[in-house]
Amino acid sequence: MGQTAGRCPRHILIYGPPAAGKLTVARCLAERYDLKLLDNHLTLDVALRLFSFGTKECWELVERMRLDLLEAAGRAGLNVVSTLVFSHPDDRGHISRLLEASDRAGAVMSFVQLRPRRPVLEERVIQPSRQGTRKVGDVAVLARMLEKYDLLTPINEDDFSIDNSELAAEEVASMIASMVGIEPAG
Repeated sequence: MGQTAGRCPRHILIYGPPAAGKLTVARCLAERYDLKLLDNHLTLDVALRLFSFGTKECWELVERMRLDLLEAAGRAGLNVVSTLVFSHPDDRGHISRLLEASDRAGAVMSFVQLRPRRPVLEERVIQPSRQGTRKVGDVAVLARMLEKYDLLTPINEDDFSIDNSELAAEEVASMIASMVGIEPAG
């Protein structure tokens, strides 16, 4: 499934607030369904080697890399899963450009929103697996982000939205695969 045989390449964009489980679910999808993984920290970590977080230069570089990676994957016929913290309405332009890059490469994009309940986010954000990364790892920082930005409005009204508060990542990955019509690898 990593490469498409006579079908359009797929791009599954999993979005939600910090600690929603985006990367965990994306890894399951990548492993079980032979998709390439382009998580949001892949490009952000590279940009942060040059520029400070939040600067114009940082976000411009992140976007260029994301667009180039997405378009290259589509042109190569690769199916990918990527992750994103979407802030409404601030990131609408970025989403439009991601769609344009997919379209140029002949890929089909599907949007999946993970929406665990707030107490679950607060439990997950302090998990040891997040420590030592550039991910949000503090309940107070998460609370400020949720107050300052609208991280819960879906990109599209008809996006597949999952409350994964009580679901294992494997179960969520299976639900997503069924929704977008992909089969397990092998």
